[in-house]
Amino acid sequence: MTARPPRQLPQNFIGDFFRGIGYPLEAFGFIRSHGLWRMAAVPALINTILFALTVFLVFWFVIPEIQSLEQVFQPSNPDDGWWSSVLSGLGKAAYWVVFVLAVIATPVLSAVFILLIGQAVASPFLDLLSEKVENIVLGTTAIPNTASRTVRSVVVAVADIVWTLLFWLAVNMPLLLVNLIPVLGTAVNAALGFSFTALLLSQEFVGLSMSRQLVSYPARWRVVWANRWLCVGNGCTTLLLFLVPGLNLLLLPLAAVGGTLLYCDLQAAGRINAPVPAPLEE
Repeated sequence: MTARPPRQLPQNFIGDFFRGIGYPLEAFGFIRSHGLWRMAAVPALINTILFALTVFLVFWFVIPEIQSLEQVFQPSNPDDGWWSSVLSGLGKAAYWVVFVLAVIATPVLSAVFILLIGQAVASPFLDLLSEKVENIVLGTTAIPNTASRTVRSVVVAVADIVWTLLFWLAVNMPLLLVNLIPVLGTAVNAALGFSFTALLLSQEFVGLSMSRQLVSYPARWRVVWANRWLCVGNGCTTLLLFLVPGLNLLLLPLAAVGGTLLYCDLQAAGRINAPVPAPLEE
Protein backbone atom coordinates (compact mmCIF):
# COMPACT_ATOMS: atom_id res chain seq x y z
CA MET A 1 0.00 0.00 0.00
CA THR A 2 1.44 3.35 -1.04
CA ALA A 3 0.84 6.28 1.28
CA ARG A 4 -0.91 9.25 -0.25
CA PRO A 5 1.60 12.13 -0.16
CA PRO A 6 0.49 15.76 0.16
CA ARG A 7 -0.47 17.22 -3.20
CA GLN A 8 0.49 20.53 -4.72
CA LEU A 9 -2.37 23.01 -4.68
CA PRO A 10 -3.44 25.25 -7.59
CA GLN A 11 -2.41 28.89 -7.61
CA ASN A 12 -5.73 30.37 -8.77
CA PHE A 13 -9.23 30.44 -7.36
CA ILE A 14 -10.79 28.41 -10.21
CA GLY A 15 -8.28 25.61 -9.73
CA ASP A 16 -8.81 25.82 -5.96
CA PHE A 17 -12.58 25.48 -6.33
CA PHE A 18 -12.43 22.42 -8.57
CA ARG A 19 -9.70 20.81 -6.46
CA GLY A 20 -11.86 21.37 -3.38
CA ILE A 21 -14.79 19.62 -5.04
CA GLY A 22 -12.76 16.41 -5.31
CA TYR A 23 -11.78 15.89 -1.66
CA PRO A 24 -14.96 14.20 -0.36
CA LEU A 25 -14.93 11.98 -3.48
CA GLU A 26 -11.24 11.13 -2.99
CA ALA A 27 -12.13 10.00 0.53
CA PHE A 28 -13.83 6.88 -0.92
CA GLY A 29 -10.61 5.58 -2.43
CA PHE A 30 -8.48 6.69 0.51
CA ILE A 31 -10.60 4.81 3.05
CA ARG A 32 -10.62 1.68 0.88
CA SER A 33 -6.90 1.68 0.01
CA HIS A 34 -5.81 2.25 3.60
CA GLY A 35 -8.26 -0.16 5.21
CA LEU A 36 -10.09 2.48 7.24
CA TRP A 37 -13.65 1.19 6.74
CA ARG A 38 -13.59 -0.40 10.19
CA MET A 39 -12.86 3.00 11.75
CA ALA A 40 -15.52 4.58 9.53
CA ALA A 41 -18.12 1.94 10.44
CA VAL A 42 -19.18 3.47 13.77
CA PRO A 43 -20.08 6.93 12.37
CA ALA A 44 -21.86 5.18 9.49
CA LEU A 45 -23.81 3.03 11.97
CA ILE A 46 -24.78 6.13 13.97
CA ASN A 47 -26.01 7.74 10.75
CA THR A 48 -28.03 4.64 9.88
CA ILE A 49 -29.72 4.65 13.28
CA LEU A 50 -30.56 8.36 12.96
CA PHE A 51 -31.95 7.83 9.44
CA ALA A 52 -34.11 4.94 10.64
CA LEU A 53 -35.32 7.08 13.54
CA THR A 54 -36.25 9.89 11.14
CA VAL A 55 -38.23 7.52 8.91
CA PHE A 56 -39.96 6.03 11.95
CA LEU A 57 -40.97 9.47 13.28
CA VAL A 58 -42.29 10.54 9.87
CA PHE A 59 -44.38 7.43 9.23
CA TRP A 60 -45.51 6.91 12.85
CA PHE A 61 -46.47 10.48 13.70
CA VAL A 62 -46.56 12.62 10.54
CA ILE A 63 -48.31 10.32 8.06
CA PRO A 64 -51.36 9.73 10.34
CA GLU A 65 -51.74 13.51 10.66
CA ILE A 66 -51.55 13.83 6.89
CA GLN A 67 -54.22 11.18 6.47
CA SER A 68 -56.53 13.19 8.68
CA LEU A 69 -56.55 15.92 6.00
CA GLU A 70 -59.03 13.88 4.00
CA GLN A 71 -61.41 13.97 6.94
CA VAL A 72 -61.19 17.75 7.13
CA PHE A 73 -62.62 18.04 3.63
CA GLN A 74 -65.34 15.45 4.11
CA PRO A 75 -68.78 17.05 3.51
CA SER A 76 -71.11 17.20 6.48
CA ASN A 77 -73.94 15.98 4.25
CA PRO A 78 -72.87 13.35 1.66
CA ASP A 79 -76.06 14.05 -0.31
CA ASP A 80 -74.89 17.54 -1.35
CA GLY A 81 -74.17 16.28 -4.86
CA TRP A 82 -71.43 18.05 -6.78
CA TRP A 83 -70.25 19.94 -3.66
CA SER A 84 -69.55 16.64 -1.93
CA SER A 85 -67.44 15.55 -4.90
CA VAL A 86 -65.51 18.82 -4.85
CA LEU A 87 -64.73 18.55 -1.14
CA SER A 88 -63.74 14.91 -1.46
CA GLY A 89 -61.44 15.75 -4.37
CA LEU A 90 -59.83 18.58 -2.43
CA GLY A 91 -59.22 16.25 0.50
CA LYS A 92 -57.52 13.64 -1.67
CA ALA A 93 -55.45 16.28 -3.48
CA ALA A 94 -54.33 17.86 -0.19
CA TYR A 95 -53.42 14.43 1.17
CA TRP A 96 -51.23 13.50 -1.82
CA VAL A 97 -49.53 16.90 -2.02
CA VAL A 98 -48.57 16.86 1.67
CA PHE A 99 -47.63 13.17 1.47
CA VAL A 100 -45.22 13.79 -1.41
CA LEU A 101 -43.73 16.78 0.44
CA ALA A 102 -43.26 14.60 3.54
CA VAL A 103 -41.48 11.93 1.50
CA ILE A 104 -39.20 14.58 -0.05
CA ALA A 105 -38.55 16.16 3.34
CA THR A 106 -37.56 12.87 4.99
CA PRO A 107 -34.04 12.62 3.46
CA VAL A 108 -33.54 16.34 4.09
CA LEU A 109 -34.48 15.93 7.76
CA SER A 110 -32.25 12.88 8.02
CA ALA A 111 -29.37 14.92 6.59
CA VAL A 112 -29.96 17.60 9.23
CA PHE A 113 -30.06 14.93 11.96
CA ILE A 114 -26.83 13.43 10.64
CA LEU A 115 -25.12 16.81 10.46
CA LEU A 116 -26.21 18.17 13.83
CA ILE A 117 -26.80 15.16 16.06
CA GLY A 118 -24.75 12.51 14.28
CA GLN A 119 -21.63 14.63 14.18
CA ALA A 120 -21.90 15.37 17.90
CA VAL A 121 -22.40 11.70 18.83
CA ALA A 122 -19.74 10.44 16.41
CA SER A 123 -17.19 13.18 17.12
CA PRO A 124 -14.74 10.95 19.09
CA PHE A 125 -14.68 8.40 16.24
CA LEU A 126 -14.36 11.11 13.59
CA ASP A 127 -11.46 12.60 15.50
CA LEU A 128 -9.66 9.24 15.60
CA LEU A 129 -10.29 8.78 11.88
CA SER A 130 -9.00 12.27 11.11
CA GLU A 131 -5.89 11.69 13.22
CA LYS A 132 -5.20 8.43 11.36
CA VAL A 133 -5.46 10.19 7.98
CA GLU A 134 -3.11 12.93 9.15
CA ASN A 135 -0.65 10.29 10.36
CA ILE A 136 -0.70 8.52 6.97
CA VAL A 137 -0.31 11.68 4.86
CA LEU A 138 1.93 13.87 7.02
CA GLY A 139 3.58 11.25 9.22
CA THR A 140 2.40 12.92 12.43
CA THR A 141 2.10 11.12 15.75
CA ALA A 142 -0.85 10.93 18.14
CA ILE A 143 -1.22 13.86 20.54
CA PRO A 144 -1.02 12.73 24.21
CA ASN A 145 -4.29 13.15 26.08
CA THR A 146 -3.15 14.84 29.31
CA ALA A 147 -5.30 16.40 32.04
CA SER A 148 -4.36 19.94 30.98
CA ARG A 149 -5.20 19.10 27.38
CA THR A 150 -8.62 17.79 28.44
CA VAL A 151 -9.34 21.05 30.30
CA ARG A 152 -8.26 23.15 27.35
CA SER A 153 -10.36 20.98 25.00
CA VAL A 154 -13.44 21.70 27.12
CA VAL A 155 -12.71 25.44 27.00
CA VAL A 156 -12.34 25.30 23.20
CA ALA A 157 -15.59 23.30 22.86
CA VAL A 158 -17.58 25.80 24.96
CA ALA A 159 -16.09 28.71 23.02
CA ASP A 160 -17.05 26.97 19.76
CA ILE A 161 -20.72 26.87 20.78
CA VAL A 162 -20.76 30.60 21.54
CA TRP A 163 -18.86 31.53 18.38
CA THR A 164 -21.07 29.34 16.18
CA LEU A 165 -24.26 30.97 17.47
CA LEU A 166 -22.87 34.49 17.07
CA PHE A 167 -21.50 33.78 13.61
CA TRP A 168 -24.71 32.09 12.46
CA LEU A 169 -26.79 35.08 13.57
CA ALA A 170 -24.35 37.58 12.07
CA VAL A 171 -24.58 35.90 8.65
CA ASN A 172 -28.23 34.86 8.55
CA MET A 173 -29.91 38.02 9.83
CA PRO A 174 -28.77 40.08 6.80
CA LEU A 175 -29.77 37.18 4.51
CA LEU A 176 -33.33 37.41 5.86
CA LEU A 177 -33.43 41.07 4.82
CA VAL A 178 -32.19 40.16 1.33
CA ASN A 179 -35.35 38.05 0.93
CA LEU A 180 -37.39 41.27 0.92
CA ILE A 181 -36.03 42.10 -2.55
CA PRO A 182 -38.55 40.70 -5.07
CA VAL A 183 -37.38 37.69 -7.15
CA LEU A 184 -33.70 38.65 -7.13
CA GLY A 185 -33.61 38.58 -3.32
CA THR A 186 -34.64 34.91 -3.18
CA ALA A 187 -32.01 33.89 -5.74
CA VAL A 188 -29.25 35.89 -4.03
CA ASN A 189 -30.28 34.54 -0.62
CA ALA A 190 -30.21 30.96 -1.91
CA ALA A 191 -26.75 31.39 -3.46
CA LEU A 192 -25.28 33.12 -0.41
CA GLY A 193 -26.93 30.66 1.97
CA PHE A 194 -25.57 27.68 0.02
CA SER A 195 -22.07 29.17 -0.07
CA PHE A 196 -22.13 29.96 3.65
CA THR A 197 -23.31 26.43 4.49
CA ALA A 198 -20.52 25.02 2.32
CA LEU A 199 -17.95 27.11 4.22
CA LEU A 200 -19.53 26.07 7.52
CA LEU A 201 -19.20 22.39 6.61
CA SER A 202 -15.59 22.90 5.59
CA GLN A 203 -14.87 24.64 8.86
CA GLU A 204 -16.31 21.64 10.71
CA PHE A 205 -14.34 18.96 8.86
CA VAL A 206 -11.17 20.74 7.72
CA GLY A 207 -11.08 22.09 11.26
CA LEU A 208 -10.97 18.61 12.85
CA SER A 209 -7.16 18.60 12.85
CA MET A 210 -6.93 22.20 14.05
CA SER A 211 -9.51 21.59 16.77
CA ARG A 212 -7.49 18.59 17.94
CA GLN A 213 -4.51 20.93 18.20
CA LEU A 214 -6.69 23.34 20.23
CA VAL A 215 -6.63 26.08 17.61
CA SER A 216 -9.34 28.62 18.47
CA TYR A 217 -12.60 28.90 16.53
CA PRO A 218 -11.79 32.35 15.04
CA ALA A 219 -8.32 31.14 13.99
CA ARG A 220 -9.88 28.12 12.23
CA TRP A 221 -12.25 30.42 10.37
CA ARG A 222 -9.32 32.59 9.30
CA VAL A 223 -7.73 29.51 7.73
CA VAL A 224 -11.00 28.64 5.99
CA TRP A 225 -11.48 32.18 4.70
CA ALA A 226 -7.87 32.45 3.51
CA ASN A 227 -8.49 29.29 1.47
CA ARG A 228 -12.16 29.96 0.78
CA TRP A 229 -12.33 28.65 -2.79
CA LEU A 230 -10.87 25.29 -1.80
CA CYS A 231 -13.22 25.18 1.17
CA VAL A 232 -16.32 26.25 -0.80
CA GLY A 233 -15.62 23.51 -3.35
CA ASN A 234 -15.11 20.94 -0.60
CA GLY A 235 -18.23 22.09 1.25
CA CYS A 236 -20.39 22.08 -1.90
CA THR A 237 -19.66 18.41 -2.59
CA THR A 238 -20.16 17.55 1.07
CA LEU A 239 -23.48 19.40 1.17
CA LEU A 240 -24.75 17.79 -2.04
CA LEU A 241 -23.76 14.32 -0.88
CA PHE A 242 -25.56 14.96 2.41
CA LEU A 243 -28.78 15.26 0.42
CA VAL A 244 -28.39 11.90 -1.38
CA PRO A 245 -30.48 9.25 0.44
CA GLY A 246 -28.42 6.23 1.39
CA LEU A 247 -25.11 7.84 0.51
CA ASN A 248 -25.55 10.35 3.31
CA LEU A 249 -25.18 7.46 5.76
CA LEU A 250 -21.48 7.41 4.87
CA LEU A 251 -21.08 11.15 4.74
CA LEU A 252 -19.63 11.81 8.19
CA PRO A 253 -16.58 9.56 7.68
CA LEU A 254 -16.25 10.70 4.05
CA ALA A 255 -16.44 14.37 5.06
CA ALA A 256 -13.97 13.84 7.91
CA VAL A 257 -11.44 12.09 5.66
CA GLY A 258 -11.94 14.57 2.80
CA GLY A 259 -11.59 17.54 5.14
CA THR A 260 -8.45 16.11 6.71
CA LEU A 261 -6.90 15.44 3.28
CA LEU A 262 -7.54 19.09 2.43
CA TYR A 263 -5.99 20.15 5.73
CA CYS A 264 -2.91 18.01 5.04
CA ASP A 265 -2.43 19.59 1.60
CA LEU A 266 -2.82 23.08 3.11
CA GLN A 267 -0.34 22.23 5.85
CA ALA A 268 2.23 20.88 3.38
CA ALA A 269 1.78 23.95 1.16
CA GLY A 270 2.37 26.30 4.08
CA ARG A 271 -1.13 27.75 3.80
CA ILE A 272 -2.16 27.13 7.41
CA ASN A 273 -1.80 30.47 9.18
CA ALA A 274 -3.07 29.31 12.58
CA PRO A 275 -0.30 28.68 15.13
CA VAL A 276 -0.76 25.72 17.49
CA PRO A 277 -1.04 26.81 21.15
CA ALA A 278 1.90 25.84 23.32
CA PRO A 279 1.13 22.83 25.55
CA LEU A 280 0.39 23.47 29.19
CA GLU A 281 2.86 22.12 31.73
CA GLU A 282 1.56 19.41 34.03
